[in-house]
Amino acid sequence: MSATPIFILLGVFGGLVAAPQSIDPQSLAQADSASYAMFGGAELMHLFKGQAVYPDLHADYIYGGLSWWQFRPRIGVSESVRGDFWAGAGVDFEKYWAINNKQAIFAGMSFMPGYYHPGAVQLGYPLEFRTQIELGLVQINNWRVSVFVEHRSNAGLGQHNPGIEAVGANFGFSL
Repeated sequence: MSATPIFILLGVFGGLVAAPQSIDPQSLAQADSASYAMFGGAELMHLFKGQAVYPDLHADYIYGGLSWWQFRPRIGVSESVRGDFWAGAGVDFEKYWAINNKQAIFAGMSFMPGYYHPGAVQLGYPLEFRTQIELGLVQINNWRVSVFVEHRSNAGLGQHNPGIEAVGANFGFSL
């Protein structure tokens, strides 16, 4: 598998952020200020090698009560079926486009440094950075569903840095 899917997603995200908006400001403000608990699954893989590794389950929380220039705090944990564990905290950015007064499409990205405990995959260092691009649908102040692509890497801090990618889906609800 080539890097093409990642570049396509980056292009879609860039186009969505720059797209003109026809929105209901009040509905979007509610979506942007809500806190969300999310649960999902992913398939961990070495994307650039075209090699699937194994399933991963995760939970994330986006805190909506605090925002810095549309960046909000986000925490997350994940564990693979083979014992790889990651937990981290960082920032999340999301852009919303209203469909109607109750639903919106969103595109988001997040960056979270975190602790990694290896199971079957040795990523080379206990500090691993997770970057994620996400596209989804939100029912204002109720639920959200999304698909994502993420990358985890130690950014060269360790001598060994294979990195790993994940493609998956989230389901969340507002708190």
